[in-house]
Amino acid sequence: MFGSLRLVAIAALDQNYGIGRNGALPWHLAADFLHFKTATMGHTMIMGRKTFDSMMRRQLPGRRTLVVTGNPDYGSRYGVDTAPGFEDACRLCVKDGLTEAFVVGGATIFRQALPYCDSLVLTMVKTVIPGMDTFFPRLEGGSRKWSVNSVSSHIADSKNDYPFEIIEYRRIAE
Repeated sequence: MFGSLRLVAIAALDQNYGIGRNGALPWHLAADFLHFKTATMGHTMIMGRKTFDSMMRRQLPGRRTLVVTGNPDYGSRYGVDTAPGFEDACRLCVKDGLTEAFVVGGATIFRQALPYCDSLVLTMVKTVIPGMDTFFPRLEGGSRKWSVNSVSSHIADSKNDYPFEIIEYRRIAE
């Protein structure tokens, strides 16, 4: 639908698919932050306004921030590009000649993006966090639509609150 644009959803989630609580990440995982930085560096990140707000309205160095918002003046206030909807953001990426973009949240954007994503990079945190109020969508059809491409395991230590796995999925051609 979006030409040669490859969409990658990247998120960290607990065992109940929770991705946030009160507009923030409920854990500190230094190894996952480094992985996120390495994966997204040099790319465009598509996110919703609430996700950008949760990042204290600042752009991450070395990456383009494309915020989905209905407010056309929002981008000029914070120095980011905006689009009125998820599909508009994807069309803007295609217009700009991009071949890959990362979808980084939040829940509404993930729900809209999942049917178009070619791959997922999910950090599965091995815990259940009480009070989570934002969730990644369940993967429909179980493993029928996605295959595991790679898994890397990490232990809890002084820099990582919980053990976790980074699992890369590829969409299975239908």
